[in-house]
Amino acid sequence: MDAGAATDAFFEGASPEGRARYTDVQLIGQGAYSVVARATDSRKNMPVAIKRISEVFYDAHEAKKVLREIRLLRDFRHPNIIWLHALVPPASMETFNDIWIVTDYMDGDLRRIIKSRREIEPLKVRMYMAQLIAALHHVHALDSIHRDLKPANVLVSRKGNLKLCDFGLARTVKQNHGTEVEQEGAPVDPSKPPPLVPQMTNYVVTRWYRAPEIILQQPYGAPVDMWAAGCIFKELLELMPGSKFKTGALFPGRYCIPFSFDDDHKSRHRHDQLSVSSE
Repeated sequence: MDAGAATDAFFEGASPEGRARYTDVQLIGQGAYSVVARATDSRKNMPVAIKRISEVFYDAHEAKKVLREIRLLRDFRHPNIIWLHALVPPASMETFNDIWIVTDYMDGDLRRIIKSRREIEPLKVRMYMAQLIAALHHVHALDSIHRDLKPANVLVSRKGNLKLCDFGLARTVKQNHGTEVEQEGAPVDPSKPPPLVPQMTNYVVTRWYRAPEIILQQPYGAPVDMWAAGCIFKELLELMPGSKFKTGALFPGRYCIPFSFDDDHKSRHRHDQLSVSSE
């Protein structure tokens, strides 16, 4: 498929006016339900990332996840959090099934850096962590929790700038997040987004970065993000010159109580995350 055909396929279902704003479209990644492209925003003359999520209404759970991420990104305004620039409008508001989310473009992420095993100077490690903690402070100050902090969700540029992304599992911990409390019987203002409802599930955070309270199915809050940040910090420390530790993830393990039990869990117990971490 040539570049023109690939671009047409990427924007199939988008309005002609909406897609015309973005030029030099190059596909750079693909997942189970989404495709990511790098493009140039002709209005702002800047590179952006566009994520197309297909069949967004096929599954109610996934639809809520996407809507929640857009709703939260609307409120976040911080240099170390990915910026929601726009949504590409569909050709038909009545029949559309795909959505295009336009955000900052970044060159890579901490996962690639950590997997490369290349040395990082202590100053850069401090710079990364300072920016990550600043991003989390902003998220927590708005009564929210990221809940899926891992190296792949921490984007970085070649200049060392860092931005936290992927808020699909994020939650608010306060009722009426980002909105004023409406009086009963008051008319609904369509210009304002609906309030987010606190919903704290247990199956969150990628396994290696889960805090103990999540593993043990205990009540949790913003500190689970700080635990995950500490796990990332440990992996970055191992890349510093002279580091004697090259063990990788702080709490690896292939299975995690209570989310990994199956018919063969007894024979796999030695691989359980808690067992591996305690050895």
